[in-house]
Amino acid sequence: PRWGPGLPDDDPAGHGLRISRRGQFQCDGAAFGRLVESLGDPFEQLLLQRVARDAGAFNSGPQSARYAHGGMHWVANFPRLLGGGLEGYRKQIVHRAETADLLEEQSFCEAMLDTVEGLLALADHCHATLVEEQRRHDSPRLSRLVDAFAHVPRRPARTFYEAMVSIRFAMGVGCGEPGRLDQYLWPFYVRDIAEGVLTREEALELLDEHFAAIDGCVSSPGAWHLTLGGSDAEGQPAYNDLTVLCLQLNQRYRQPNTSLRVRPDMPDDLWEAVLDNLRTGCGNPALINEELYAARLQEIGGVTPSDIADYGFGGCTETLVQGKSAVDSIGSTYNLLDILETTTATHLTRCGSFDVFMVAFRNDIEMTAAQLVAEVNVRQACHGTYQTDPLRTLFADDCIERCKGYHAGGCRYNFEIVSVYGIANAINSLETIRALYEGSLGVTAEELLEALAANYEGHEALLARIGKLEKFGNNAPEVNALATSVTDLVFDRLGSSPCWRGSGRFLPASIGWTDFISLGKHLGATPDGRRKGEPLADSTGPTQGTDTRGPTQALLSTAAVAQGKALGTCVLNLLLEPQAFDTKDQREKLRALFTTYFTQGGSQLQINVVDEEVLQDAYDHPDKHGDLFVRIAGYNDYYVKQSRDIQAEILERSRHGIER
Repeated sequence: PRWGPGLPDDDPAGHGLRISRRGQFQCDGAAFGRLVESLGDPFEQLLLQRVARDAGAFNSGPQSARYAHGGMHWVANFPRLLGGGLEGYRKQIVHRAETADLLEEQSFCEAMLDTVEGLLALADHCHATLVEEQRRHDSPRLSRLVDAFAHVPRRPARTFYEAMVSIRFAMGVGCGEPGRLDQYLWPFYVRDIAEGVLTREEALELLDEHFAAIDGCVSSPGAWHLTLGGSDAEGQPAYNDLTVLCLQLNQRYRQPNTSLRVRPDMPDDLWEAVLDNLRTGCGNPALINEELYAARLQEIGGVTPSDIADYGFGGCTETLVQGKSAVDSIGSTYNLLDILETTTATHLTRCGSFDVFMVAFRNDIEMTAAQLVAEVNVRQACHGTYQTDPLRTLFADDCIERCKGYHAGGCRYNFEIVSVYGIANAINSLETIRALYEGSLGVTAEELLEALAANYEGHEALLARIGKLEKFGNNAPEVNALATSVTDLVFDRLGSSPCWRGSGRFLPASIGWTDFISLGKHLGATPDGRRKGEPLADSTGPTQGTDTRGPTQALLSTAAVAQGKALGTCVLNLLLEPQAFDTKDQREKLRALFTTYFTQGGSQLQINVVDEEVLQDAYDHPDKHGDLFVRIAGYNDYYVKQSRDIQAEILERSRHGIER
């Protein structure tokens, strides 16, 4: 009979590649994986692993192909909501509809009007429900809430309390990430304090309830982001009492993730509050290099001077502009060690020198970066054409004026954040390969490939020699230079590419999240001494346990990464011993350490402070440490809720002290 989809003789060997009865290509990953494992030749295994990975694109959406898709984080335009209410949005839509000539624009305005009318109806329903509840169980607290819902979110907020009610309403309909909360609530706070209708303690209580609600909404692993401090629209310091109150609340809650935009003139008392926070082990706030972001987002990201004050972060630490941007947060992943593994397998024995090998590696970077850009733009085009998102479209500038949806390029700024993984592993692997070609490794290229295929079993002497080579994280000049040249190339190639949505830009980043564990599982042994399946290095930092010369050298090495070209954020996790915060002199040294990192080009720094014995006991007896916070790779979470792989990885990180 004529061949057709799904015939019984399709895939007779059971390797998992077949056509379904609906005519769709299908790949059974488990079955195909058994075929790959049955092969003895590591090069054949590598080729078929690529086949399996690329085959996934045929039976999945474009977001699930090789370079993955992590989702979107966003922050609504809370100042506009508080200043104009939902009625303000309604007026804006009606006004835009009056000039909508195209049928598509008219349909868009009708849809957005339906959206805002639905929100107004929901707000009225909330008010009616509260009124009914008040009739049955009256209380001053409930009465105050009823009065607030009679006015907001329909109309502009008049008080700090009404502003908080509007924000909580918005959170309930999908505007969860708080953004620059200490800035847009500040006018209400100042006025109410001056008029005697609000006390600092009452404000703290309202913020406490908001933090608790956020903490309860965010699952593990996950994050919503709060951005504090930095500069205002005039470029002046924007630290205030709400900044301090939010820092206090960080000590009580796992979420929201918090970043503090650090200026060189940040006040001393705020520095002390930050160090007090970090000493508790809460992991918040992460520290942000204000000067670097403010300058480079204008140069590279095209953010205007009038909007630059509103840059902030979503999720782990993904860069965005509050209320004005559509950003795929870790929207795509680029595993640099994966690329190097391919280059090593195909070119190591063919190249006569390290320089020639680097040419091959650079060519592979160019090729795979181009593949990533093409794949991501297909995904963006699919989403922009078929995926509607009316709430984000409503609450993000300039979607209404452009009559374009959030995913279709309606926002003022459109970014695609590409997280680059395995940076330190790749740098250390290249240092091994350099030693190979220079003749100091003591083996041939063929012997190194044999050791990698054997997962270093039987090659322990070679593994020991690799361990003695200079490693990224110890401020060795030649390794730092390698880090700069490689990341320059990767970040330039990715960052120079336009994305489909709104003619936006790709923003390189290095944010490990939990993927630095999973992305290592499918990789074999690598020339840096890493064995098959072991985790990659966390984000931008050194490989676990290899930064042996103290925190200053670790930070100076990491600053050699071209972070000014990776504005999606280069995360650096630094583990410090609790005793590093004990004395005034040590705290001054910590502050100097952090600021030096920023002056050398570091973009972001997050601090883990936990006693090694406590951490080990939590690993051994998780039932005794249910409340232990740790910083994972861009977000805070409970240690005992992490997978055993992540728990073990945190234990392996280097811990640093500060001299007394």
